[in-house]
Amino acid sequence: MTTSQRLSQMRECFRRSVADDLGVSVQSVSIEREGILIKSEFFCGRRFHATNHRGVWFVEEDVLKVHRNDGTLVATYRGDEVLAMILSNASESPSILKMNKENSSALSVGDSIRRAA
Repeated sequence: MTTSQRLSQMRECFRRSVADDLGVSVQSVSIEREGILIKSEFFCGRRFHATNHRGVWFVEEDVLKVHRNDGTLVATYRGDEVLAMILSNASESPSILKMNKENSSALSVGDSIRRAA
């Protein structure tokens, strides 16, 4: 998984967490601002801001923490919990696709290479 794919998952998890806390639909929650976290000149994560909430994703630990603006901790999600949350709610969001491994077909290396005659 690329960093951009993981970042997209963290954004979605943040939006869902805020929606759950406010009791609204995920579509009504938007990330208003986003920032990069740097510590000692090294990239260490991202910060997300919504109207009433903020979140921090620590890349190395792969942890997302969501707080209300008053500082109250709403939730802490570890890496596997983020993926589980997204997959369990994938039917609600058209931007998340589930792939059925049984129905997917993969080409072997020999099938995908054609030699010029």
